[in-house]
Amino acid sequence: MDFKEAEAQRPDFKGTFKRNLADNSLNKLTYSTFKKEMKVIFGIFVSFFLICCSIGISVAIMFLKKKLTNEKRSAFVINAVPPLLNFIAAKAFSITYEIVSRKLNDFENHRSMTEFENSMINKIFIFNLFNTFNAFIIIGFVKEESDLFGDCPKV
Repeated sequence: MDFKEAEAQRPDFKGTFKRNLADNSLNKLTYSTFKKEMKVIFGIFVSFFLICCSIGISVAIMFLKKKLTNEKRSAFVINAVPPLLNFIAAKAFSITYEIVSRKLNDFENHRSMTEFENSMINKIFIFNLFNTFNAFIIIGFVKEESDLFGDCPKV
C-alpha cells in the first residue's frame, strides 16, 4: 500500500544526499519540501496568469462581436469571425500551455514519475477546462446579466 516510498526516483530528480536513519541506508536523495512547495506555488501563479490571459482574450473577442454588430456588418461576419478567432486563441493557448506546463513540471522537481505525471495531468486538465469553456461561462453567466457584450444579431 505504501507504493510512494517504494517507487523509484525519476532520473531528472535533483536533490542532496542525506543519511536515512530509519533504515540505516547510507545515502538517500532528498529535496527541501519548502523549496518544492514554493516552486509549486510559482507554477500555480503562472497557470493562473495564463488562464486570466485566455479569459481576457475571450472577453476582447466578445467586445469585437459587439463592435461588429453595432457597425451593422453582415450576419456571416458577425457569426463566423469571433468564434473562429476564439477557436484560434484557445488552440494557441493550449499549445503554449502544454510547453509551459512541461517546463513548470521540470522546475518543480518531482521525486517520482507518479508525482510528475499527476502534476502534469492536473495542470493541463485545469487549464484546458478554463481555456475551452471560458467563453461559454461568460455567455451563460455574465452576458445575460449585463449589457456589456450586446445582443445577438437577428438573421
